[in-house]
Amino acid sequence: MRVFIWSLVGFVTGLIAGYALILVGWIGYCRIAQVADHDGGKLMDVLFLAAPAGAVAVGLIGAFALAFRAARRLERLANPVEAVNRRSHTGSGRAPIAP
Repeated sequence: MRVFIWSLVGFVTGLIAGYALILVGWIGYCRIAQVADHDGGKLMDVLFLAAPAGAVAVGLIGAFALAFRAARRLERLANPVEAVNRRSHTGSGRAPIAP
C-alpha cells in the first residue's frame, strides 16, 4: 500500500510540475523569440495539447521513480540483513553480515 501511495504522490507531483514546466517554458520561448500570438491560438494549443501530454509523461516518470524508491525502502525494512549484504556487494566497502 505504501508503494501505491508514494507512486500516486509522484504522479500528482510530476503532473503539476510537468504542466507548469512546459507552460513556463512556452511563455519564456515566446518572450525570447518574440512570437506573435494575437488571438491566443498557439497558447491554447500548448495549454490543451502539449502541456497535458508532457505533464502525463513527467507524472509517469515521477510515479515510477517514487514507487521504485518506496519498494526498495520497504524491502530494506522487511529484511535488513539482505539489504546490507546486497549493498556490500555493490562496492560500498562494508563487509557482508553473516546470517
